[in-house]
This record gives sequence, C-alpha cells and structure tokens, in this order.
Amino acid sequence: MIRTSIPLSPTMHQRLQLGARQKKLTLTDYMHNLIAKSLAAEEKDRIKLMYQDLADLKKLDVKAGPDASVTIDETLYGENGVWRGQQD
Repeated sequence: MIRTSIPLSPTMHQRLQLGARQKKLTLTDYMHNLIAKSLAAEEKDRIKLMYQDLADLKKLDVKAGPDASVTIDETLYGENGVWRGQQD
C-alpha cells in the first residue's frame, strides 16, 4: 500500500467518521471502500461510453476507402504530391 495525505474539510472528515462508525470500519478501510467503488463506477461508465461510441460508428456504415499503403507514394511524391508544397 502507498500512504498518502488528503486535505479534508472538518465537515467532510466528520461525515467520513460517521459513515465508518455506522459500518463498523476504520476510517481508512471506509475511505478505501468508497474510493474503490467510485473508481469502479467511473470505469464502468467509461467502458459503456466507449461501446456506445463504437456502436455509433458502426451505424455510419462507412465503406473502406483506398488502402493508404497503395496510394502513399503518389500522395507524397507524385505530380501533385505534398513535397511540392501548396500552389497558390
């Protein structure tokens, strides 16, 4: 375990002590449980959002474009390639 310090307002400290007492836990164990639950909920939300974003992308039904490995030489070095710079 890593020991750390967290500044708390007196009110928050009292609320945490009360919660720990009600659950018959040490303040450390109570805070550890609260943090673990909060992190798990955030991770669950993040994964849910990621899958929702993937579902939204799938709905777009985008067909694959040309393979970049086939066109890269023309894009970079061809007649109108990037190496020539912008023509105004």
